[in-house]
Amino acid sequence: MKGYKGMSNKKKFQYTINLLLFVTLIVSRQGNAYAMPTAQETDSTNAPLFPDANWEELGSTQKVRVLDQEEVTLAGEAFTAIATFPDGDPHPVFDFYSSESLAALGWVFIGGVDVELAYKNEEGSILTVEIEVCSEDGTDYCLTVWLGEITERNPLTQAETLPFIKTTPANNATINVPTTTYQLLKWTDADAPNDLYEYCVDQTNNNSCDTTWITRNSLYSGGGQGTYEFPLSPGQTYYWQVRTKVDNVYANSGIWFKFKVAEYNLKKLTPANGAVIRPPSNSYRFLTWSDAGPDWYAYCVDKTNNNTCDSNNWVSRNSLYSGGSDDIKFDEGTYYWQVRVLENGGIGADNGVWWSYTIQNFPLVYSITRHEPTDSTTGAETVKYLVMFTEDVTGVDISDFKLTTSGISGASIVSVTNFDSNSFYLVEVKTGAGTGWLRLSLLDNDSIKDVNSHSLGGPGTGNGNKAGEVYNIKRPLVVKSTAADDGWVLESSENSNVGGGLDNTADIFQIGDNSTDSQYRSILSFRTGAVLPDTAVITAVTLKFKYAGVTGTLPFTTHGNLFADLSKGGFNGNKVLEVADFEAPFKKTKVLTYTDSRINDWYSQSLAATYFPFVSLTGITQFRLQFTKDDNDDSGADVLKIYSGNAASANRPQLIIEFYVP
Repeated sequence: MKGYKGMSNKKKFQYTINLLLFVTLIVSRQGNAYAMPTAQETDSTNAPLFPDANWEELGSTQKVRVLDQEEVTLAGEAFTAIATFPDGDPHPVFDFYSSESLAALGWVFIGGVDVELAYKNEEGSILTVEIEVCSEDGTDYCLTVWLGEITERNPLTQAETLPFIKTTPANNATINVPTTTYQLLKWTDADAPNDLYEYCVDQTNNNSCDTTWITRNSLYSGGGQGTYEFPLSPGQTYYWQVRTKVDNVYANSGIWFKFKVAEYNLKKLTPANGAVIRPPSNSYRFLTWSDAGPDWYAYCVDKTNNNTCDSNNWVSRNSLYSGGSDDIKFDEGTYYWQVRVLENGGIGADNGVWWSYTIQNFPLVYSITRHEPTDSTTGAETVKYLVMFTEDVTGVDISDFKLTTSGISGASIVSVTNFDSNSFYLVEVKTGAGTGWLRLSLLDNDSIKDVNSHSLGGPGTGNGNKAGEVYNIKRPLVVKSTAADDGWVLESSENSNVGGGLDNTADIFQIGDNSTDSQYRSILSFRTGAVLPDTAVITAVTLKFKYAGVTGTLPFTTHGNLFADLSKGGFNGNKVLEVADFEAPFKKTKVLTYTDSRINDWYSQSLAATYFPFVSLTGITQFRLQFTKDDNDDSGADVLKIYSGNAASANRPQLIIEFYVP
């Protein structure tokens, strides 16, 4: 370490300030010294080692320090350890190494530099202690303890001694109301005889002590946790000075400092002034207020609007909220309350203005749940919600409810009926059209009241609002073939593989071959873009068409299976039926395969998910039906007849689509 003689005056002063800041952290609260191990109490020649740390002995070391206005060379033994405090409270180690605790073992504080403090015992041994935070989360503290002797002394000149000055609070400073006067006032080491100082605090600006000089054998004022060594009041200005007790040397060459104590900024937080509240289960944290600095507060609750605590029933709390279940009563009625700082005259919050709240057992909506059906996903045309209140209420009707929907249209509230008692109501909802979701919510307009005429949620609209559960409406969209676009096309001749004729007006389509063995194919056209949302996500597609009869032999027995090609848009680039649709290139071939298996005369097959992107969300979707074999060379007509888009509505081909809108 660099010798003290080599330091600049600025550096020496900074070391002193750092020392004082460190002393602020490590000295104990008066009268609360940490108990030392018995072995160390009986042998002051041992280095005091904090018992809750694993120590490592570093061996013999030398160092140079400034002690008692001398630059001395020290030789001795060093020890190091890390003390960990997971709760972030290092008081045990600070109390263990406080000046008061070490004094009880015979060690007298003689000064220090930076974070190292030095002590001396009657035998002339020197003890130094360093405590530093050494982890980012503030849980680990590095400890270094050194015990040894002075081997060389070099007295300092007068120019090298440190000035005797007051350091905290700064002159003309404004400070918050402190919780204690312990270390509120601090000063530098003046090498006072017997390490005794005395300070004075008063409220008269006359450079004289109008109260009492208070003696301290430390470099700071006393008081202990939560106590005051001298009186302080919010909003007041104070003047102070410190001097050495034996030879009356004054700090700052006799100039007194002053500081002002700020007013309390105490605010009530909850419940809000004028609030109407249901009776809570207990009073714990029912009342809350801001932190004004002190640790102790007192609050009062009564039923008289007189800005006074009746019978002086103040309840003390060392917290920022009210206490347990019996602190406050919750009978119906209006109450008035205030909180104040317990010390210094009890300044009331909000500049002394009392607040009020009203306890009222008003009704609430307990829940709005799916009742019929109970499943969250349904395709039902109507659903029912069960609305449960905390007590019997009247005035519940359709105007108290609102529907929120997405992806569906035409949903509406049908009815509201009493269910079992006046605490339960059934709300029937028509789910409208489309796929999406809906939610029933109650909007409080103060029309719903209990038997005592208390409004839902208390006085005021909106405070009893409640949102219900969601129904996911998922049902198939049935798109029927468009008569103007669909029809059958006939091969121009056997083996030509091009169209030669068509019919888009017939009620019945033909699939198979005619008497000249020319092939029939049928086009089914669906205007899906007109009914599907542009953002629809398709989850299922089924193509159905209805059996209308047969000519000759049923082609399933002679021509093989029936299959369907798929086109996103018209097969020949035009939605209107054309003879060229017979041979037009298909977008996806044989996406569906049908056998002679039908239910109630309906043939039905579902698309694989691979083909969902080929169902148009903006235009038309077409299917082309044909048998595996174009003909059976028997020079006879073999035709499967199906109903077309020109048939009666119940018989028309159907494209059934399930989807959702994200």
